[in-house]
Amino acid sequence: MGNGSWTIKCSDSCEEKNIRVLIISDRLMDRARALADYLSSESVDVVGLAQDRRQTMEIAQKSSFDYLIIAGYLKTQYTYGVIEELRKQRRCFLAVQWAMLDSLINGFCLSYKIPLKFERTLPFEEFVRFLKIHRNDPIPCFFEEITASEEEPDRSSDGLELLRDCSGQLKSYADRFLSWCKQL
Repeated sequence: MGNGSWTIKCSDSCEEKNIRVLIISDRLMDRARALADYLSSESVDVVGLAQDRRQTMEIAQKSSFDYLIIAGYLKTQYTYGVIEELRKQRRCFLAVQWAMLDSLINGFCLSYKIPLKFERTLPFEEFVRFLKIHRNDPIPCFFEEITASEEEPDRSSDGLELLRDCSGQLKSYADRFLSWCKQL
């Protein structure tokens, strides 16, 4: 079956919840802290501010989030791997590159499948508006085929199991989607 992805659209009830973000930066911590402070003042839940892959994974294990915000480009490219690692864990989130947009950033976004980009020189309030606009975007839920050599049994044909870590709203949408697919 190989690698796959689905896009899930969050239901309208998501608008009632605060946006939850996890911010990572290994170069621009002062700017990342300023962004976190501003987002918090605008009722955005900042679940954590991480400087590297390890910290990001520790925070992600304890908290759910809607957006993984990469503040500036990451000087340690290995750290971008946290996006794929979280996707392998079947975590549903949108990655956002918050940076001075140039060809380097565009390349990183293509390489690491970062769907959203925002120019960090624009005002913070514009970024909050951007997050609110994209809060109901389809969320890519990437998954890997489970191989026989792994301890876990192969459940690649069970779409709901593959999305088990997504919220109840996402599961409901996936169930409707699977029913629709079976009718084809």
